[in-house]
Amino acid sequence: MTYHDILNILIFNRKQILTVTIISSIIFGLLHFIVSPVSYSAEVTVLPPSDEEPASLSNLLAGGGDISSFLSLGGSRANSLLNAEILKSRSVAEAVIDTFKLLDYFDTDDIHVAASKLQKIISVEVTKEGILKFSIEMETPYFGRFTKSNDLIKKNVALIANKFVEILDKVNNEKVNIKAKSSRIFVEKQVAEIKTKLDSSEQKLKEFQQQYKTVSLNDQLSAAIENAAKLKSEIVTTEIQISSLKFSLSDESQTIQNLNKKLGILKQQYQKFDSGEKGETDYLPAFSEVPDIIKTYAELTRDVKIFNEVYLFLQKQYFKETIQENKTVSTVQVLDPAVVPFKSSGPKLVLDTIVFAIIMFLLTILINIYKEKNRAKMKKTVVITGGAGFLGSHLCDKMIAEGYRVICVDNLLTGNVRNIEHLFGNEDFTFIKHDITNFIHVPGEVHYILHFASPASPIDYLKLPIQTLKVGSLGTHKVLGLAKEKKARILLASTSEVYGDPVVHPQREDYWGNVNPIGPRGVYDEAKRFAEAMTMAYNRYHHVETRIVRIFNTYGPRMRLNDGRALPAFVSQALNGEDITVFGDGSQTRSFCYVSDLVDGIYKLLLSDTSDPINIGNPAEITIKQFAEEVIKITNANSKIIYHPLPEDDPKVRQPDITKAKAILGWEPKVDRAEGLRITIDYFKSIVK
Repeated sequence: MTYHDILNILIFNRKQILTVTIISSIIFGLLHFIVSPVSYSAEVTVLPPSDEEPASLSNLLAGGGDISSFLSLGGSRANSLLNAEILKSRSVAEAVIDTFKLLDYFDTDDIHVAASKLQKIISVEVTKEGILKFSIEMETPYFGRFTKSNDLIKKNVALIANKFVEILDKVNNEKVNIKAKSSRIFVEKQVAEIKTKLDSSEQKLKEFQQQYKTVSLNDQLSAAIENAAKLKSEIVTTEIQISSLKFSLSDESQTIQNLNKKLGILKQQYQKFDSGEKGETDYLPAFSEVPDIIKTYAELTRDVKIFNEVYLFLQKQYFKETIQENKTVSTVQVLDPAVVPFKSSGPKLVLDTIVFAIIMFLLTILINIYKEKNRAKMKKTVVITGGAGFLGSHLCDKMIAEGYRVICVDNLLTGNVRNIEHLFGNEDFTFIKHDITNFIHVPGEVHYILHFASPASPIDYLKLPIQTLKVGSLGTHKVLGLAKEKKARILLASTSEVYGDPVVHPQREDYWGNVNPIGPRGVYDEAKRFAEAMTMAYNRYHHVETRIVRIFNTYGPRMRLNDGRALPAFVSQALNGEDITVFGDGSQTRSFCYVSDLVDGIYKLLLSDTSDPINIGNPAEITIKQFAEEVIKITNANSKIIYHPLPEDDPKVRQPDITKAKAILGWEPKVDRAEGLRITIDYFKSIVK
């Protein structure tokens, strides 16, 4: 199926496509509004935790910091990420479920299942600045928009969001208290150890003083001891800090690496001092330069001072950790707490309806294309040119009744849409208004073409001579080209007029005719003769399957009253109480075939295997005068017959030889002229105003 085929399907079915799309979208929107659960969301915005710089060594010695400060992750965004993971944890979800009794909401008795469902409806985002945004979306049951659950969910979603943050704060406090407890126990142990060492050092110093009485230190040596004690105490406290931090940090952490670096520097300084190396200050004497007794006293004094400094520091730290262990402080700074939502977050009725409409629009298009493709596979397609005319419209009815898809092409120059309006809406009928003297495009497969486009009555082709010639020549050429392209069989509607004013009676198909090519009637006669010649040329040269029907005088419903032919003219005059006009003396003969018989013969010819022209008509010959008398009788008119001169080139006789039709098609007319006239006259009565 080509792009043009699809486009034609869309154009032809546009009303159906739009109607289905609009109605289904309206129904969807209403049902969506009434039935769908309503969602409400709430969001809490939490500021990032403040960065806690590890306490400096000097601050620690001065009592300005605590060891627990080293247990922080060392960055606000990192802390926010940790908080995010806590909020997403199963334990927090279970705590929220227990608080708000949400097992019924999640339609389960298993708290683990409920926790899993709750985790799916929360969202946690941490910005690059460390701001944490926590949101939760809950929905009502079906039809919830009109129940109490709507207000309940709207209220609870804010409470639940805030509860998550509240539990986060509780968890953080528990975490801090646990760390403080561990730190307190560690410091407590260090206090005991240092106290033991301090007591031992003081006892040794006391025993030394008792043994050697008074030993005096000069000012320089006292200063040296003070500095040595300070360095050593810094080394010891730093080692304690590193040991405490290893409870929560790895050796690769930046904090521990910095402390290790500092410890190394302190030890280097102390080694230089102890060995007597001169430094930048050069004011401290080495212990090796003083007497042994003074050296021992200085070492004992130094040890007491060191352990005393460390002991005082640890005592202060112990009390701080004890307080930290037992206090509760807010660990979460809420910037924007969750509030009861003003409007629902879902469903997006307008957006959903638009999306549904687009889907339905595309789906309807696909269904129509699918139906068209399947119909094309199941049913053969017939193109009928001039399908809105007298004969063409009856052929449309016939082919549809026989199970074909019909594409009617007509420019309505002499045809009338009233002839086919009863077929509008039939899925197997398509009307295309088009002048076939121009390029013809018909979408999809075409199996048969019935070429019936042409003015056919004297009044028409005498008024439209150029158009008559063009449709017989150019039009036939275009239709044959279509047949060639589609590999379709084409049947040409020719006429008994190709015999002209015959000298052979009755007229057989092998009679070449007696036509005046330059007479006023020649435009129709020669157009049909040319059409036959071109049709046979396409048959022989392009191997197009062709059929040619030579139609004799035909009558029946849908004839125009004013088309100039004998029957409608006589009936119109009789019904209007006018005299009946007969041209000539009325002795010229005609053979009238009822339209249903003609259509049946054309159908059989279309499906036959012969490409030779075939006469289709009723051989029951009658004079024009006799025919006029029959019309008067049937209509009960008081009309008289009046005579006018015979038109130029008007045939004197007309009678088909249907031997070939009988032999090849098994066809012959069935409708008696009297019955056919009665039906036709009843039709004319219905349209006479």
